[in-house]
Amino acid sequence: MENKIKQRSEQQWNNLKKSIDLCLRVLTTHSATPERSIRGHVMLSYNWSTKPLIQKLKAKLLAAGLSTWMDEDDIGTGSLNQSMATAVEQSAVVLICYSFGYRWSVNCKKEAEYAEVRKVPLIFVRAEENYQPDGWLGLLLGQKLYIDLIKDFDQKSAELIIHINKLRSQPNKPSPVTPKPTVPRTFDSAEGTAGSAEQSVKTLSHQLGTVALDTQNPQFLNWTVEQVQTWLKNNGLEFLLSPY
Repeated sequence: MENKIKQRSEQQWNNLKKSIDLCLRVLTTHSATPERSIRGHVMLSYNWSTKPLIQKLKAKLLAAGLSTWMDEDDIGTGSLNQSMATAVEQSAVVLICYSFGYRWSVNCKKEAEYAEVRKVPLIFVRAEENYQPDGWLGLLLGQKLYIDLIKDFDQKSAELIIHINKLRSQPNKPSPVTPKPTVPRTFDSAEGTAGSAEQSVKTLSHQLGTVALDTQNPQFLNWTVEQVQTWLKNNGLEFLLSPY
């Protein structure tokens, strides 16, 4: 009887470990986020109300040898949120080209706030004459310096390029990482007596609410990153997501 309990508990434990290993395999294969480097692009975050000015700015940046990201050319297919997030993550610098339209754009707000969270260098660029930001945008700008492209575009864009190159030459600061919670020691090993192995599974299942996946089902490997992340979150394994 004792041997049967031990075999059953070890099988439960192994299935649980396989589930976690498979999740990490999918995340590592499909969701590894490239580290931001000084060779990253310059992201143009703007509202379409100022599109002609931003297109003109983009041409200046390209002529100066800078790689750029602008939604109309680089948004790609698939999830809009994922495209914007990837653009921010792979940026060396994000230009917040602010205007009245920018202030009220949901997507512009997402880009700006995510860039701040990721600690990507921000440069504020006034893209609309006499506009004074308020609300979330005013809070984000605060007392920071900005470049006014409306007045003397050629001179100001040249100053902007110098500033971008200075920021790109500085060492990157690591993006904030959510601290991992302390994991019970029973998570690491199922060694011991039948009773301790059984208790290990029960303890982990109780504390994390984890439900093992059907590891024999090949459909799991076709899950999207979002599906894997959802499974981990639903089963109390959020701490595994921090590198991804």
